[in-house]
Amino acid sequence: MRQRKSKPNQPLTGKQRVARSGATVGLLISILLGSSFLYQTLAEARDRRAYPPPGQFVDVGGYRLHLQVMGADQPGPTVLLEHGAGSTASQWGWIQSEVAQFARVVTYDRPGLGYSEAPPAPLTPAQFNADLLTALMKLGIHGPYIVGGHSMGGLFALAFAQAHPNDVAGVVLIDALTTDNATFVREVFNITTTTNSGAPLFERIGPQFARFGLMRFSQQKEMYVQQLPAQQAGEFRAALASYHQWAGISADLKLADQHAAFPQHQQLQNIPLRILSSGAADNDINAEERQRFIALQARALPLSAHAEQQVINEADHYSIVTQRESALSVVSAIRQLVTATRGAGA
Repeated sequence: MRQRKSKPNQPLTGKQRVARSGATVGLLISILLGSSFLYQTLAEARDRRAYPPPGQFVDVGGYRLHLQVMGADQPGPTVLLEHGAGSTASQWGWIQSEVAQFARVVTYDRPGLGYSEAPPAPLTPAQFNADLLTALMKLGIHGPYIVGGHSMGGLFALAFAQAHPNDVAGVVLIDALTTDNATFVREVFNITTTTNSGAPLFERIGPQFARFGLMRFSQQKEMYVQQLPAQQAGEFRAALASYHQWAGISADLKLADQHAAFPQHQQLQNIPLRILSSGAADNDINAEERQRFIALQARALPLSAHAEQQVINEADHYSIVTQRESALSVVSAIRQLVTATRGAGA
């Protein structure tokens, strides 16, 4: 029987080569993304085991806030601390432990950040302030409160004081924003932006980068994270690498801008206000911008008839809370308000 001769291999056409190359690249990308996703999933599981929630969860109706209370046996007032944008309660590692030596101090993660759950629907400032007060009440923590806020957390501190003026005995703004993000960017960096928070960028990019481990490798703000006590540094590092944290940042920025729209005037006039401004430049704010930021913070002085501003020259925007020596200046300001409140018999 005669055998059929096999046809010689036909050379690939240009289109076929492009198609084969595309398929190979697509396969490699799929493998890379799948591996990255798996790595991130396993790494987040490892982080949860290494850094379980240090505080307690409180259901405020549809979601749970994570709060940590220290110095519970100390007499009033209670110190309530608001962390900065994209941050968590772990940033207060030095300050909370020091304040707990003379006052009850509460730190918490805002909705969708750190260990706190995201709400089922976007919050308004009124809803959020009511939820936070509900959480405090459920823990049996009543006023008066000394409210402190760092960076964007200053907006939340001011809004809480305005929402509950009869329960707040003092406010400490720690290198804080007192305006919406768009005004801050325009006044400090001389950049005009059409949106307040830039939230759409975070919505599209940040969470997806985190989902595939890119935020873990970027080591966000590591030079400051490592200044914290070891436990809080680990918690903070894990949060900054997580999908949950980056998915929550956008809503937090939008909520902050809504808080900035609150009319912060007569309700705060009789509440002592301390403005602590960082004096040093850093990688994000140069020396000239730093002076503009200090001036912008000074505009908040008329909010209270009992307001003072202090510049902490050796601290920059982040080290004012993460570096122990600078953090002690914050502790000192809080102590003064606590002492004054006790002296007034509040």
